[in-house]
Amino acid sequence: MQHQMSRRQFLGMVALSATGSALAACVPAGAPPAQPGAAAPEAGQAAAPAAEGLSLRIGWWGGLSRNELYNQICDLYQEQNPGTTLVREYAGWSDYWTKVATQAAGGNLPDITASVIDTLSEYALRGAYAPMDPFIETGTIDVSDWNPMVLNSGKVADQVYMMPTGVTLNCIIMNQDLVKRAGLEPLPFEVTFDEFAAFTRQIQPELGADTWATTNGGGYSEHFQSWILQKGYQVANEDATDVGFPREVAEEFFDYWYSLYTDGVVIPIEISSQPLGDAWADSFLAKGQVACMYINSNQLKIFQQYTEDDLVIVRNPMMPDGVNRSGEYQRPSALSIAANTQYAEEVAKFINFFVNDIEATRIFNMELGAVGPAHVQEALRETIHPKDILVLDHFNACLKDIPPKIPDPKGTAAVLAAHRRAAEAISYGTPIAEALDTFFAEAKDAYAVNQPA
Repeated sequence: MQHQMSRRQFLGMVALSATGSALAACVPAGAPPAQPGAAAPEAGQAAAPAAEGLSLRIGWWGGLSRNELYNQICDLYQEQNPGTTLVREYAGWSDYWTKVATQAAGGNLPDITASVIDTLSEYALRGAYAPMDPFIETGTIDVSDWNPMVLNSGKVADQVYMMPTGVTLNCIIMNQDLVKRAGLEPLPFEVTFDEFAAFTRQIQPELGADTWATTNGGGYSEHFQSWILQKGYQVANEDATDVGFPREVAEEFFDYWYSLYTDGVVIPIEISSQPLGDAWADSFLAKGQVACMYINSNQLKIFQQYTEDDLVIVRNPMMPDGVNRSGEYQRPSALSIAANTQYAEEVAKFINFFVNDIEATRIFNMELGAVGPAHVQEALRETIHPKDILVLDHFNACLKDIPPKIPDPKGTAAVLAAHRRAAEAISYGTPIAEALDTFFAEAKDAYAVNQPA
């Protein structure tokens, strides 16, 4: 099935959702909401024990292919744990979160609930998720060879509320064969903002008609967030009642990208906003019409399926004079323990199995991005797609120097949507100062939800 969306909508969708997970989540769910043969309980009721053991509900988002992966892992767990039945509830991305909101309000979340960093703070602080720290302390969830940066991405108020099943980070995917055909050397793995700008201006005259140096990173929210981190700020202030960065930080960001845009090295918005059939197969990257695309790293192998040109990862540009040299934004997708579960210990055991068991992680096959445990990474390198090895290498390189980032507080999704509208308006000719006035007003309104009553 092909999905009609514009390239602008495609990039906006990436920024709104989990790492890499949002794109795959666009595939329509193709199976009934619960299986095998067990109905979800009414609001306020916990899953009842199965006739011969324990019944746990698990909920996730995804389409047919992802559902099959989850089902295989659930089946494997049931085989290894006789007497445990996993009742499965799944839906497409939008329907899933609508359902989760209703379930959380009624104290009826699935015992094992798929979660993302976008909504982590909101659900954790509302008491919908249970802290995992007691199970980490006892070793029920083994984090002995996890990078602390990955674990910390699931923390709210110094407690762990989600265990990542995959992490994606923003990057540049470069078509290095296209670059070579243009007579230039491909960008190295690390490049500064000045070097990237110089490269785009150098390659553009060597590219053919209807081919550009880069997509518009100015409208890519993770890239904007990285810029803010590199400047030494967070998107929200400490109490999440307004943005956490001064106006000049956003102004410098848009100045940088507007300069590239007016120099003709960025795909014009009149073209990039046109509808496309398939988000990957019909993309500028797959068709060899752009040298560099700002996107999340876990998309590499998907785009590679649709082109014979060699695609590689380049890190988000470095900022040597910034407070932080790098600033990639960790976007984990994860599993959480529902606060309403009566079987938290058993839920923790399943989550540990999902993220640490070699057979289970080979089934999942880095579906949602890079994996956290070192022993799993080592095992997966033997079987994963060659491009996923690049994703792991990029992931590990970023973890060495990226600054910590607080989970997005409530209202951040609306702030990032305002950023994308500002970037679009600037591309269509709105003065940067005017677009910023609108952006900061909308951002303040978005964070007003966190003002004390």
